Amino acid sequence: MGLPGDSWATTRPASVDVLAADLVSAGVGGGVLVQAVGAYGHDNSYVVEAAGRFDQFVAQVVVDHTSSDRVADLHRWATRGAGGVRLFDIPAADPRWLGVPGFEEVVEVCLDLGLRIACCVLPDGLDDVARVLDLVAGRAPVVLDHCGFVDLDAGGLVTLARLADQGDLVCKVTSHVLAGLVDPAATVARLVAAFGADHVCWGSDHPQHEGSYADKVALVSRAADDLTDDQRAMFLAGTTANLWPELVR
Repeated sequence: MGLPGDSWATTRPASVDVLAADLVSAGVGGGVLVQAVGAYGHDNSYVVEAAGRFDQFVAQVVVDHTSSDRVADLHRWATRGAGGVRLFDIPAADPRWLGVPGFEEVVEVCLDLGLRIACCVLPDGLDDVARVLDLVAGRAPVVLDHCGFVDLDAGGLVTLARLADQGDLVCKVTSHVLAGLVDPAATVARLVAAFGADHVCWGSDHPQHEGSYADKVALVSRAADDLTDDQRAMFLAGTTANLWPELVR
């Protein structure tokens, strides 16, 4: 049985071979292969094997944090080549796993293994992200996928700024976010002004959302129109390179 949100995997499939060719065509040097929970659940086999086949990719995995095997799973996927972990909680578990006793160990293991941390939660989970930031305590950046799905046209930037005050937060501005904005370029410029260009990065979220990879590159290029040349370079590539230096060759 498919998981919620998995329909795109059958209607818009994209193998890593196709994606690699798309990146070359678009002039993109590399990217992060993020585990598609809606399609594959917690079996990260394809994403880590795919990243291992291509120099321009790194893998970010997801483990089941409601499982007693979560720490062992982190070690297992790191051994198989994963470079990052996505703390994924959509829909939110009951109780929310980010706040359960023992979660401190998860954060420490991620840091010890060098797994870059990203959080993927809905707006009602942002307090959990604050907890992650407190536990990391500035020892590594924490990426917030999809800018936490906040409404950036209706005060969401203020909410994110409060989180940034608690730690080293990087906002990932995905194609999903950009497509929903009234004025993407103005909003990206406000994010960069609030956080600094080195704490805002782009993510294609391809192929989950409609449009070709080239379409998504064109969208983010337009969204960077109000930035300076240095800010634009950092937003489009530099912040990601700081997070994933192995992509820089």
